[in-house]
Amino acid sequence: MSGLPQSDGLPGPRETSSPLSNLLSVASSWLTWFRGSKLAVVGGILVLLLVVAGVSAPLVSPYAPERQDYESVLASPSVNHPLGADRLGRDTLSRLLHGARTSLAVGVFVQVVVLAIGLPVGLAAGFGSPRIDNLIMRVVDMVYAFPDLLLIILLRSIFGGSLFTVFLAIGLASWPTIARLIRSQALSIKEREFILAAKSLGCHPLRIMLAHLLPNAMSPVIVAVVFLIPRAIFAEAALSYIGIGVSPPTPSWGTMAQDGYGVIFLSYEQVLFPVLAISMAMLAFTLFGEGLRDLLDPRNRRR
Repeated sequence: MSGLPQSDGLPGPRETSSPLSNLLSVASSWLTWFRGSKLAVVGGILVLLLVVAGVSAPLVSPYAPERQDYESVLASPSVNHPLGADRLGRDTLSRLLHGARTSLAVGVFVQVVVLAIGLPVGLAAGFGSPRIDNLIMRVVDMVYAFPDLLLIILLRSIFGGSLFTVFLAIGLASWPTIARLIRSQALSIKEREFILAAKSLGCHPLRIMLAHLLPNAMSPVIVAVVFLIPRAIFAEAALSYIGIGVSPPTPSWGTMAQDGYGVIFLSYEQVLFPVLAISMAMLAFTLFGEGLRDLLDPRNRRR
């Protein structure tokens, strides 16, 4: 018996696990699964390239996006202008890189507006009384039934034409999607045992919504937000194409496509490259959203 190690009653170093180690373990398992999803890998790489292009645009752009060179008007791709130049002699590559910043800003800040409105509205409708639910959802249905593009144009005409108002208008037209989703999740989750237990213990309804209901409803919301990013990018490009989006001289892929359409028979590259950029951005976030949806699906994670 004397050869056996004596215990002082305290757990050894291998018996404890810190929150950081748990977080690293979960991140490692998610990363392992992420590498096994081709959609997630391709989408993640494309999104990363888009982010790098937008962040590093001031450093890697050959020229300033507003710089005009009248000797290079509608120039074809060359060493000086790898993707050509537009009708004002502005370098297409430089404007595409800076346009990525605009598209990323639209994708991110529009989702901030969507979540700021959609989450509390959806939680109040799903967790409140049937009368409150019915009242809120009728308002949501009215906003949802209004055509997005017409609503955005109306809001932009009311608030003005700055870059912030474009973000705000797109967000105000998109929040009903998140509100309806979080409301359906709240209706399902509020009948589960842990919510009923929290109510029986006398927890405040606001605490139940924020600490118990919302974290368990966020997985589909995260996926929906990722899918809404390409929708916001396309909305901004469409608004800029018809001349009511981002105001010049701020570079925008939609504005570049609209400018190039007027000279499409003289230099088709002026339409081709902005349209390819918009398509690649939308494809990147769509593929990433597909992979993220599979990642957050418990059935796939168990397999």
